[in-house]
Amino acid sequence: MVLQKEINVSRLLNALPTRKASGGQRKAKSCLAKGKDEHQFSVDVLTKRYLKQPMYPLHWQVMRDFDIRTKAGVSKRESFRGTVVSWGDNNGVYYWAVEFPKLKKTLRLECQELAECTHEAYIHGVDVTGLSSGEAVV
Repeated sequence: MVLQKEINVSRLLNALPTRKASGGQRKAKSCLAKGKDEHQFSVDVLTKRYLKQPMYPLHWQVMRDFDIRTKAGVSKRESFRGTVVSWGDNNGVYYWAVEFPKLKKTLRLECQELAECTHEAYIHGVDVTGLSSGEAVV
């Protein structure tokens, strides 16, 4: 047909759709899709969970930075691991008591700070929930 000039090849190629890549096509994500930062130990997810269920983080491991003075008198910043030991409600504001045994301190953290400390521990590979067998947290 091309030889008989019944079909124009250049016009035909312009009209044909381009080929798709091999394999399954990926679906475009909607604007409401969760990003990579929306895992169970992200600060936003933890904050919502703590406000909904204040007892949720009890006995969890968290990490927080402290300024420490060395014997030489030099101040340096170190991360210490602590355990959430209790929680309370002060005029509608939740707080959690976190015990840092190496520092012999117990701090009172509010929701946002506790979520950040939990996230910090998760990033550094601490077994936050104490479920070392890899069980899912419900």
